[in-house]
Amino acid sequence: EQSRLSWFWFKTNVRCYRKGAPLHHASAWKYMSEEQWRQFVKNSIAFMDPPVTARSSLFEVGVGVGAFAKTVAELTGCSLFAGIDPVPEAIEMAKQVLPQGRFLVGNGLDLSAFEDNSFDHVLAAGVIMYLNNLDEAERFVSEMIRIAKPGASLMINCISEPGGHLGSGNIYIPKEWWKKVCSGYGTILFQDMGKWPGCEKQQDRYAVYLRKNNGRP
Repeated sequence: EQSRLSWFWFKTNVRCYRKGAPLHHASAWKYMSEEQWRQFVKNSIAFMDPPVTARSSLFEVGVGVGAFAKTVAELTGCSLFAGIDPVPEAIEMAKQVLPQGRFLVGNGLDLSAFEDNSFDHVLAAGVIMYLNNLDEAERFVSEMIRIAKPGASLMINCISEPGGHLGSGNIYIPKEWWKKVCSGYGTILFQDMGKWPGCEKQQDRYAVYLRKNNGRP
């Protein structure tokens, strides 16, 4: 039920989007100015290893209207995008924003439309905390890892540990959980988002970065 309320909230943001407003406002990031948004995206991808480049292919879970991907394109020159989002209106906008991308209606618990080992980078910005429980979160992360190429970098952000700032999300995820769920898949790096330039409102939230092993765990 919580996830359904979150879906309705995002759907409402897309429908109420005012033409001429910053694109990220349509994906419920209204509290950020255009400069804050650009800095947020820049911070989010800064620790991905290997880094996103102009030759990279990138998959975004919860692509929304394509605001994050579009900013990544502006920052890196990357142009090979794919993604998924449960809100049809958002996907329609994403297709207009990045017409070269492959964007489908769906959710991160089932990425079966995409083959194993397909993308150089896989990310989810401000999405995982809207899932209902840690079992769903484990499915979500395993699907991201599955579609990532061997050696690919992955990023998931806006995560709160128990006792931290949850905001409009549904679940807390302790850092120890990642070490259990992702053990054997590759390196794990955590970053405190509250220390990022321009991200003071992300206090008590963190981002996690993974690098997929060249072989299976």
